[in-house]
Amino acid sequence: MMKSLTQNKSLIFGILFIVFFFFIYNSFFKSDIVSLTINQSVRNIGADIVKTYSNLQSVDLDSQIFSSSTYLNLIDFTKEIPTQPIGRINPFDAI
Repeated sequence: MMKSLTQNKSLIFGILFIVFFFFIYNSFFKSDIVSLTINQSVRNIGADIVKTYSNLQSVDLDSQIFSSSTYLNLIDFTKEIPTQPIGRINPFDAI
């Protein structure tokens, strides 16, 4: 085995040099542009959002709704949330 390695030393160094040169070339000189093929399902990912957006653009809101008696008779049931004490200044401090 050792005799074979010593006899083919120049061949091994030549192969290692070619591999090293290929690595250097790919690292520094090759462009990073990658071409991707896009299938039809990828192209239609945002189509439903665009369709919904265009449908919403065509909606007209009638401002007379806000002056109708039905709207004005609506009752507001909101409740005020009371102010609660704030916790400790440093929650990670020893108790």
